[in-house]
Amino acid sequence: MAVQFSVALCTYNGEKYLREQLDSILAQTVPPAEVVIRDDQSTDHTMEILTTYISEFHKTHPNILVRVLESDCNLGVAGNFMTCARACSYEYILFADQDDIWHLDRLEKFAQAIDQSPDSVAILSDGRIVDELGQSTGQTLWLSHFFSRNEQREVQNGQAEKVLARHVFVTGSALAIRRDWLATVPDPAPEFYHDEWLGWFAGNKLQLLPEATYDYRQHASQQTGVHTTLKAKWEHIKRTQAHSRQLLERDVIRFPALATALSEMNLKERSQLIEHKVKFVQWRLALPHHVATRFVKVCVRLLDRSYQRYSIAYRSTIKDIFVHFSKT
Repeated sequence: MAVQFSVALCTYNGEKYLREQLDSILAQTVPPAEVVIRDDQSTDHTMEILTTYISEFHKTHPNILVRVLESDCNLGVAGNFMTCARACSYEYILFADQDDIWHLDRLEKFAQAIDQSPDSVAILSDGRIVDELGQSTGQTLWLSHFFSRNEQREVQNGQAEKVLARHVFVTGSALAIRRDWLATVPDPAPEFYHDEWLGWFAGNKLQLLPEATYDYRQHASQQTGVHTTLKAKWEHIKRTQAHSRQLLERDVIRFPALATALSEMNLKERSQLIEHKVKFVQWRLALPHHVATRFVKVCVRLLDRSYQRYSIAYRSTIKDIFVHFSKT
């Protein structure tokens, strides 16, 4: 029997691009069995667009169920997507952002990937990054996340957690997950997006679909995104340098909750990996003020491969040598 898909589409003030995304989802060569939508208390015309669109669509495509969940509060990105996904009914669930554009054979490609990897609980594709007008920027999601070919091989060989210990590479809108597996996963702890959280729980059962299956739109109003232009990358570097301590302290606070959740699911090796990462982050936060001393200490941890295991090594070493993390 062919795999059947649910789509979990979350909206929030998405009036500008929503109809184009709905068109791309519902025009798939392999159509979804259902589209479940949850709006997170939009203040624009999103709900009006959804109501009109669904009324029109039910008349022309009665075999695809499209339903909107009741929404009486704002849950934020992670809560909205997890609630929407848990309401889905079919074997595999694909997350959908309101402002992207799915390639018309996206579900067909995911169905093929699932056939080739039936034991996987999650499959991640690449995406083509486009601008507000839908024009290609020449960049892809995996490139923008520094997701190298070596790391892709690690994931395909069942070592996704080793890559996640260095950096996040899982994007929710590029992800398909098994519904029965999702039912076993706890909700994300505070400060976690749903995609990073699900990546850790999928671990060695996360597989890749190494093609761009949709266009990931970049624009000023979106809630999450990547940095593609030279100006955006430079601004991002300045912000992360200015808030380096804050970002590292956030990891020290949030990762123990993930370690506990993984341990409770009997994923103890992953839990221990996170505990080691936290200790490394704490070490980074305690680096001394004197540049020469920091340089020596960083070199020692490069030699024992801590930077290679728990960070994007070249970016973190440069930052640790030239940026002092002491509180001001």
